[in-house]
Formats: sequence, C-alpha cells, structure tokens
Amino acid sequence: MPRRFALMILVQAWRALHRYLEWPDIHLIQQEPIARAGILALSRAQGATGLSTPAQGPGCRRSRASRQSATLLAMRARNPLYIQAKPPPHVQAQIVALARNDPGRGPELLHATLMSLFDLHYAPADWLPRIIAALDSFSAPPFPLAFDRIENRKAVTLRTREPLVEARAFQAALVRHLLERRAPMMLGTTPEPHVTINYRGDRLRAQKIAPIGWTVDAILLVESVVGKATHIEHGRWPLRTD
Repeated sequence: MPRRFALMILVQAWRALHRYLEWPDIHLIQQEPIARAGILALSRAQGATGLSTPAQGPGCRRSRASRQSATLLAMRARNPLYIQAKPPPHVQAQIVALARNDPGRGPELLHATLMSLFDLHYAPADWLPRIIAALDSFSAPPFPLAFDRIENRKAVTLRTREPLVEARAFQAALVRHLLERRAPMMLGTTPEPHVTINYRGDRLRAQKIAPIGWTVDAILLVESVVGKATHIEHGRWPLRTD
C-alpha cells in the first residue's frame, strides 16, 4: 500500500474519531506541520509504541499491530493523557471572572493542552512510565501564553490571532524529544494553544478581551477522566533557562 494512501486512511480515521467525540479544534496533520510531525510518530516510533506502518505491496494483509492501532483510534475516549500548562491562581481568577466562563467547573481544571498522547484506559501498562521517563530528560525554557479573544468553536475558548511563536516552538521541541526517546504516542497531536472555558458552547460571537496570560514555567502530565470533570496529575516538570 503506498505510504501516502496509508497516511490518508489514518487522517480519515482520526477525523472520524474527532467528530465522534466532538473535541474542540484539534488540528489534523494536513493543517498543522507540528501535529503532522507528532502523528508520524505512529510510523517512526513503531518500535516504541508497538505499532507498525502498513506493509508495502499490492494485496498485502494488515499487520496485527496496524489492526490494533485502528481499533484504538476507533474507541471512545475514557482516560486520555495530555501534556498541559495550567494557569497560576491569579490568572485562574481572571478567567473565572469572565461572564462566558462555566461556573460549574473548578478553576483547577483550566488548562492549555500542549500535546495529546494516548488513552490510558486502552494503552499497554508500560506506556505511562515510558512517557514519564522521557519527560524526565526533557529540558526547555519557560515561554509566554496570552489570549485576547473569546471564540465559540463548539466549546467556548480563549484564543489569540497572534502566532504564539514561543509556544509553537516549545511544542515542536517536545515532539522531537519524545520521538528521539522513542516514547509511545498514539495520537501525538499538538493543538493550537487555547484555554476552554465552557465545553457546552454558547453560540455567541467572538469578542475581544483584555489580554489574559502567564509565563508557562512548568508542564504537567495529566489524565482526564472523561465525564467526571476530574484531572489526575502523573507528573510535573519545571521549565528552566539553563
């Protein structure tokens, strides 16, 4: 099977999962170069993930590993694992004060996802410690995040039209590091940084706001328990300028 065709199938599967779960604004590999680099971990890091690319040649059968990858992509999210940045308390207070923020969710749940990894419910038992081990050797400087717009994209989110150069460079460095360490990444996507403030959406128009931001000086490995508004922290790594 030609590599381009195999990649197209993977994109279609991911789109179907995206629509099924109604996740807000997860950029796909045809739209985001950094996300493309992350998802290609499915083929480049096959030794780390236990997944393999489809075999070449006409009439070939899918490998057991590729069948497993398709099965995992089709399953409903239950305990997805993310690398996140969370705002400090004074920034949480600014966000909570916004009229369009959902008062039913605790401020400790506010976050910007930097990378989506895999679902712990379905992943092999050794994937979590391998991600933790890879992050233990990651080094990067702090970077700024700031948002000056509220936009409704299925969910209500804080965003900006500024390029967020430092944040995107950080995400690219993170993907490269995990690939080099052959860390497992079933999804490996790097969403455009944003903070979701209401997952139900409000159908209101986008609006400008006074900038809300902070310097990200630590990243967190967070398991989200779907349907229970619960985050389980599996590790925290400070960012330093060395």
